[in-house]
Formats: sequence, structure tokens, C-alpha cells
Amino acid sequence: MTDMVAIPQDRRSVRFATHALEIGFAILFVVLAWNNFTLRRQLAAAAVTPARSGADANFVAGDRLGRLDVLDLTGRKASLDLSTGRTLVAVVNPTCKSCVQTVAELSAARLKNARVLSVASPAETSPLVTRANLAAFTSVVPPNLNGDTGRKLVHFPQVLVVDQGTVVRTCKTVAECSR
Repeated sequence: MTDMVAIPQDRRSVRFATHALEIGFAILFVVLAWNNFTLRRQLAAAAVTPARSGADANFVAGDRLGRLDVLDLTGRKASLDLSTGRTLVAVVNPTCKSCVQTVAELSAARLKNARVLSVASPAETSPLVTRANLAAFTSVVPPNLNGDTGRKLVHFPQVLVVDQGTVVRTCKTVAECSR
């Protein structure tokens, strides 16, 4: 038997293929390192800044909520001034089950500085807040309220603590905000 020894046919092509693979892996490593760096930067920025995207944004601490042009339960124009004092504000829609629960919690809490801000019509809002004895503390957001505030009122329920016109706390329940 003869000894079998592997003899490369063309050493240059093997050397070229080896260098090509090394360069390819080096480029792949640089691309992956850059991708990792940019993803970490984006993640760090997202952790610092709350996610907010136009119409999908709720109120967050630091938002301004001072004077609003609203409607009373008869449909007349009114003004709601939240720029003085500390007020608990419940943003609700009477057709939403969790909003009905929020109004019931607010009624049971019997807070002095509480307001209901409804995104429904006065006719839809009135029965709910009248049953809860909160009609005198209820305002209705007009359907044409635009701007940042109008976009943030599309989500309900929202329970907010507003101090001197600035949202200082957002809560899931009235009890959480009234502590």
C-alpha cells in the first residue's frame, strides 16, 4: 500500500480562499458590532423618553393641562381651569365599562378637588355622572378639541393628578391617585 498524502493542487487558490474567508468574517464582525452599538443606543434613548406617538399618547407626568374650553352637561360652552390648586381628573367615556367603574370609585372616594372630564356628548355623559352625584363636577370635551391635549384624550379611562396646571401623577385607579 502506498501512503496517501493530501497534496493541494493549487496552493494559491487555497490561500486566496482562506484570506477571503478571514476578510468576510472580519467584515461580518464589524457589521454586527455596529448593529449592536446602534440598538443599545436606541434602547437607552427609549428607556429615558416615554414612548409617545401622536394620537396613541396618554398624559404623562410633566404634561401641561391648564385651562380647557369645555361644555357643561347642558351643552353650553364653559371653561375648566386646572391651573390653580391640586385636582384629581378622571378622563372617561360613559360607553366604556372600566370608565363606569372609575366614575363609581370617584363617587365613593368623595374627594373635594376631583373633576370628571368626559370625551362623550353631554347627553351620553349626564346619566352616568348624575347617578354618581358628580354632575356638578363634570365637564365634556368638545369633539373639535385639537392639538396635543385633544390627541391625549382619545384614551380612557385616565386618572391624573394635576397640580397648578401640570400633570404630576398618572394612575390606574382613583384609589391609587387619592393616596
